[in-house]
Amino acid sequence: MSRVLFYTKKDCPLCDKAQELLDGLSSEYDFTLEKVDITLNEELFLRYPHAVPVIVVGDDLTIEAPITEERLRWALNRASGHQPQVTGKMRDFVIALDRLIFHFVKHWLLVFNLLLGLYVGLPALAPVLMASGAEGAGRLIYTIYKPMCHQLPWRSFFLFGEQPYYDRDYLVSQVGQEPLADIRVARNFLGTPELGYKMAFCERDMAIYGGMLLAGMLFGLLRKGLKPLPWAVLVLFMIPMAVDGGGQLVGLWESTPLSRVLSGGLFGAGAIWLAYPYFELGMRDIQEELRRKFGWT
Repeated sequence: MSRVLFYTKKDCPLCDKAQELLDGLSSEYDFTLEKVDITLNEELFLRYPHAVPVIVVGDDLTIEAPITEERLRWALNRASGHQPQVTGKMRDFVIALDRLIFHFVKHWLLVFNLLLGLYVGLPALAPVLMASGAEGAGRLIYTIYKPMCHQLPWRSFFLFGEQPYYDRDYLVSQVGQEPLADIRVARNFLGTPELGYKMAFCERDMAIYGGMLLAGMLFGLLRKGLKPLPWAVLVLFMIPMAVDGGGQLVGLWESTPLSRVLSGGLFGAGAIWLAYPYFELGMRDIQEELRRKFGWT
């Protein structure tokens, strides 16, 4: 007889549908059903706030939405031993894949921080390459990041020049009107040896992703006791950026480098504070499941 844990909550139409499927299969399969209301358990509520219905068949066969009859049959068949066992090279491959997953979930934060560091580091590398004479590699970075950012020079940080940033009027006084004639043309202005070279991300984007990277590194120190940031608080974190960027977009004002950095960094840090505690819970569950299954440490 298989044990089926059914994580649910009140006023959940998808949960009602999953219950109907379980009731329909109860005559074909021998299982005991245990319903658990996640709103009565803080840990479960943090783990599955928007995921219910979630059904766990046996010890480790977890099914999240969408719950279908086919998926339930697969899990119940496997739990009751009706599925053929994987053997030979396929078994070796599955174990190797499980081990790779185990190592990833153990070090997911390091992997995420390294990838984010690469993502935010390449735009800062572009002006370094331009100033050192490796223009081909530098221009390639600008091209790669162009779909992700407007790259306007008067809203970007510069390296190796007179100042770390410039307004549009000053740039026009130095290079003339033609390279900055309109937004489409201005995006292609990378800088000069005198002015320096802009980063491949604008000031706000550098602040957003830089804030995410710093928050991710800080999360490594606080991960055990840190709870997810509530959605309502994240909205508050977004308001400064929305006001600053929105006012600039409709022409009410031109935001400053400081306002872009502060508003972007606040949003980036808030996004990580919201997401990473949930990642931590999910990765911890996978790690424990594989540890129980294989005894890995």
